[in-house]
Amino acid sequence: MTRGTGRPPKPAGVGTAVLSAAEVVRRGRELGHVGPDEAVSGGVLPDWAVREFVTIEPFVDYGGCPPGTVGYGLTSAGYDLRLGGRFKVFAVRDGGPVGPRRSWRDGFLDVDLTGHDWDEAGPGCRRCGADRSGPGARGRCPDPLPGTPDTVLIPPNSFALGETVEVVHVPRNVTALCLGKSTYARCGVITNFTPLEPGWYGVVTVEISNSTPRTVEVVAWQGIAQVQFFLIAGGPERSYGERPGARYQGQSGLTLPRVV
Repeated sequence: MTRGTGRPPKPAGVGTAVLSAAEVVRRGRELGHVGPDEAVSGGVLPDWAVREFVTIEPFVDYGGCPPGTVGYGLTSAGYDLRLGGRFKVFAVRDGGPVGPRRSWRDGFLDVDLTGHDWDEAGPGCRRCGADRSGPGARGRCPDPLPGTPDTVLIPPNSFALGETVEVVHVPRNVTALCLGKSTYARCGVITNFTPLEPGWYGVVTVEISNSTPRTVEVVAWQGIAQVQFFLIAGGPERSYGERPGARYQGQSGLTLPRVV
């Protein structure tokens, strides 16, 4: 049993394999969430189905989010993702137009709140040994550099790109939609995501827009958006990873636009 919850440890989930509706029904009946006359043929996966079948690493169950934070972890019909500690803040006020085919990427200011002391001659942190391309790079160093903040500032009417702490694996017959948390929406902060397509996996790149005329503050390692998982009618002819030019499959962190 998972200590303090009375539940067995969260299984690995199905990754990017097919999620069987029959297995969802069987397990739901076993757990007492699906009645004998109920069927599951589609719709949004509830909390217990996300826990049982969706692979999210790391996974935070009910009760795992401390008070006084922007909420994250399992929700009634989805999962609240956390914002990692690495950002690209758009800070250029003039110049030419921007776009995926234009050379405007030098307009970003790189911000790293992780507190890691990266070894320029190697991939690891000198303090904790975290790999620069691994999951530890998105979390805060256990022994952060002195004075390392946990917030990033976004200029008025500008935006920043960030990344989630979590790696999300979308089953082959599921599509996922991300929506910004109302806590930030009430501050004029808009988060934008594209759908997480069937069979996609990776760290989610987050676009955070400041719609106000004042600087806004965004907190790392706390909640940023809710992802909801929809069981679709059958599987697609090709999952995201099976399509030519699946440019964002398996991304390990914040990823800029790619045109191939």
